[in-house]
Amino acid sequence: EDSWQAWRSFVVFVSVIFWVFLLQGIIQGQIIDTFAAMRNAAEAAREDLEQKCFVSSIDRFVFNNYPGEWEKRRGGQYAWNYLLFFIHLLDKDPEEYNGLENAVVDSYKHN
Repeated sequence: EDSWQAWRSFVVFVSVIFWVFLLQGIIQGQIIDTFAAMRNAAEAAREDLEQKCFVSSIDRFVFNNYPGEWEKRRGGQYAWNYLLFFIHLLDKDPEEYNGLENAVVDSYKHN
């Protein structure tokens, strides 16, 4: 019975050492890397929103030729107007579309 206790204690000791020094570090590293990747993706999305129009992806410096236009579009604020326009088109009878509305609906259906 003493040899069984010694063998069991040895297995438990090796298992704890294996967990503490190897597996625990690997798991913590995976968690830290995942959070770093999530943080980098969020930062890239925020940077993209600050540098490009949310709707058209046009660079903010293109809007320098149109005073005040970038301030309207910054941070996706202008996107709500496009969303409301699409909702308006969905609610409107297709027979009553004008040329612009018809072109937008056709473009939306084909993409």
